[in-house]
Amino acid sequence: MKHIVTYFVLLLTLQTVLTLQGAPQGWLYLIWGSFFIMLFMNRDRLSLPQDHPQAAMRKQAIYWALVLLFVLILNQAHLSTFLYTHEQSKAHALSTDAADETRKISGKIVSTPTTDGNRIQFDLDIHQVDGVQRAPQETMRMTRYADTENELQLAEQLARGDMFTSHILIQEPSTARNPGGFDYRSFLEQQNIFSIGTVVDAGWQAYSQPNIIDSSRQKIDVIRSLWQQQVEQVFSADLAPIVLAMTVGDRSLLDPHMVTMYQELGIIHILAISGLHVGIIVWGMYRLLLWLPLTRESVIHVLIIFIPLYILLSGAQPSVVRAGLMAMLALLLLRFGVWKHSLLALYTVYSLTLFFSPFSIYHIGYQLSYFITFCLISGYPVLEKAMREWRIKEGFKQLLGISLIAQIASLPIVIYQFYQFSPLSLFINLVVVPIYSIVFIPASFVLTLLTFLSQPAVQLYVVLFERLHAVVLSIVDSVYNLPFATLYLGQPSGWWFGLFIGLLLLWFIQLEKGHMWKAGLCLMGFPILIMVQILLPYMDARAHIMMLDVGQGDAIVIELPYRQEVVMIDLGGQMQFPREEWQNRASTFEVGKDIVLPYLQYRGIQKIDKVITSHGHFDHMGGVQGLIGQVAIKGWYRPPVAGQSTFEKEWLDRIVAEGIPIYTLREGDAWQTGTSRSQVLFPERDAQWMESMDNLHDYNIVLWQDIYGVSFLWTGDVEEAGETHIMKAHPKLDVDILKVAHHGSETSTSSSFIAHVRPLIGLISVGENNRYGHPHQDVLQRLAEAEVSIFRTDDHGGIYIQLKPHERSIHPTVQPVPLHSYEESIQ
Repeated sequence: MKHIVTYFVLLLTLQTVLTLQGAPQGWLYLIWGSFFIMLFMNRDRLSLPQDHPQAAMRKQAIYWALVLLFVLILNQAHLSTFLYTHEQSKAHALSTDAADETRKISGKIVSTPTTDGNRIQFDLDIHQVDGVQRAPQETMRMTRYADTENELQLAEQLARGDMFTSHILIQEPSTARNPGGFDYRSFLEQQNIFSIGTVVDAGWQAYSQPNIIDSSRQKIDVIRSLWQQQVEQVFSADLAPIVLAMTVGDRSLLDPHMVTMYQELGIIHILAISGLHVGIIVWGMYRLLLWLPLTRESVIHVLIIFIPLYILLSGAQPSVVRAGLMAMLALLLLRFGVWKHSLLALYTVYSLTLFFSPFSIYHIGYQLSYFITFCLISGYPVLEKAMREWRIKEGFKQLLGISLIAQIASLPIVIYQFYQFSPLSLFINLVVVPIYSIVFIPASFVLTLLTFLSQPAVQLYVVLFERLHAVVLSIVDSVYNLPFATLYLGQPSGWWFGLFIGLLLLWFIQLEKGHMWKAGLCLMGFPILIMVQILLPYMDARAHIMMLDVGQGDAIVIELPYRQEVVMIDLGGQMQFPREEWQNRASTFEVGKDIVLPYLQYRGIQKIDKVITSHGHFDHMGGVQGLIGQVAIKGWYRPPVAGQSTFEKEWLDRIVAEGIPIYTLREGDAWQTGTSRSQVLFPERDAQWMESMDNLHDYNIVLWQDIYGVSFLWTGDVEEAGETHIMKAHPKLDVDILKVAHHGSETSTSSSFIAHVRPLIGLISVGENNRYGHPHQDVLQRLAEAEVSIFRTDDHGGIYIQLKPHERSIHPTVQPVPLHSYEESIQ
């Protein structure tokens, strides 16, 4: 029976994913038919004589299989209705008829408003647009950037259920602009949100008109706010965000560096409410309530009532909902003495949550929660049985077994979502998780609760808590800074995930059969699979060139065939203007951290051989902030001129301090790597002439490169003076692909230069709706007259070029028209 239900859950998952992705109907018939195939293949085992001891059980299995088949068909009907409603909502969304327009909108706030610096965000159910009733209603993600501190204080008083009216600039959410980037549009669409709005009116109006449900939610928000205030009063500014994350799941105030560190080391679950936290809370309350004159059954009833309240109090994230519902079912099973059916309880919770919220399948917390729990329930008893002969303490044996299964089970999901893996994850979990489970998580709850009674009485314990946590945090930080603490694997192919899951199942099977040496071989297969994924790029004959969409700036990543060399030309960068203290946010956007690094992780790039900054302007070098210390860099190459800005000088000193050698490039410098040749065409080698220059663009590095017979000209921000010199010095310069200089400024890319280099393709890295008016219409006209095909990052997102010995193609990330119309052969 258990195997039939497991098979059903597997098919339910497959059916949901295929339907949400719009797979052909034939897949569904295959899924449903597989149940009949399973029954047919096991017909001899299912058809038993009436007097056989297992006849009734086998007959029951057939009935259940038919019932579950009916549930699959019913679920498909539900999915079809869900998707139809979803598409209808999308079709009626304001984004389809009012994008980039300002409208007067009224509605109800339906999420807890949050503030970060001067930014206020909440979800609004739209009731009226320009005074006209909106039907059907739409939910919109609202953002307001407060002009004054007083406005921010007023906004902090907003609550769920309040009516809100203001002038709103309506926009479509942005999609992923680069491979491996965050797709904000899909993220919101999975929440049935299709438009985003910016509140442009400082005179927005709000008033309270809550119903019973809204009042209940507001009370929960008030309790959550009181808890947050108490935590912030009791604990230091560094520790309070961590305590809030561990107790009520509020991670908005966490240090971004700490979040990144815990995520990459595989212990981020400590800072997110999950089964670990719910289990500690339920166990602690269970033991505490047993001291009272209550029966065991009464205690269980109290806990079952408490858990939903805690789910709401902690934000009702998927991992919390899963853990809470599982805890409630576990308590019910304990109450009626049927604990052995815990796997069926997991299947029940999983199926119900997937039925009511199909898009949850894409949420990483949902994936990790259910898959790890499934592997622990199914695999730990088998592993425990296999470890009985081990002569180690029972507690450590249990910790080792749980950690090992959890780490292996989480690997494919973490690698798929984040493209990275920490070889030290198992070790750090074995050390850190018990400390948090036994000390920090329980102490966070207990100390905060006690301070409501008497804050001075627990002050000494708070100090001890903070000092001990500081020691643990310093150890984690030291481990994080070890070489190869985190490996970037890139995005594996489907066959890799198939092998991984198959190996996991085979490991469990061999453990169950007691074949320890075969189980050991299976266990060794996991690091081998990881090594294969790391080594695959070094067996890839293709060259990969990516012009990243970094807004108004340049950032180009070049991977030569067989990854003989990885070169970055410029790093992008967006200026951050000075702000008052109250305007500063916990985490600000930074090109290197938020665009360049995620792409490197997506490609599995551990090391950059050459970083070439064409010149020192911020839009070409600012991204250095997110790369130093995150990716190994063998050499830094720049123009032969001293740093000009304070920012450039500071970071050049930091680069030297990191042990990265700095070299200068000028005309005539050249190198060859495998089949690729590179040569610097500018700046001129005459140092005396260069010293008379006033414009930094006249020191700009221009690099010619040939890969598999396809020639590139990377121009940075070179202007007409540099172009003139290049034409004189290189009279026979032909290029296939030209990086149009200075984002398409009219001071570059003259008609004579275009005629001289005769490009087939022009790449323009330019910010959408930038204030400079780039690319200039005259430049676009010159290129059009020369019949140059144009690809620009503001229209096409990141531009990916793939080169093989006899095949070349260009693939923009954002496709306003079908992809095939972009795939151009480079002659």
